[in-house]
Amino acid sequence: MDRPGRPQPRFPASLEDAVTREIRAKLDAFDAGVGFASGACGGDIIFLEQILDRGGEIHVVLPYRDEIFKEDCLTGFQPEAPADYWRDRFDRLIGQAKTRVCLAETR
Repeated sequence: MDRPGRPQPRFPASLEDAVTREIRAKLDAFDAGVGFASGACGGDIIFLEQILDRGGEIHVVLPYRDEIFKEDCLTGFQPEAPADYWRDRFDRLIGQAKTRVCLAETR
């Protein structure tokens, strides 16, 4: 998900529904049942949510500690959304993850 003001948009918030549908279609085509991702806002979270919606299992692999990751990858991406929009979704996923791995203590 792009931060507001990104000079060349890649994934503006307005595309969240379309991206969700496309990810779901790809998972359906592959009959995917297991997913690994870090859980950053946007595609990672959508992907993991869609795996769970299919009845699959998810594994979260963080590059560094939760607190730093949340600040770097979940905060300030959608000013029009509630402040904890992506953090709440991430926390729900962490609670449902089969495994959670943290690769380092710091960035």
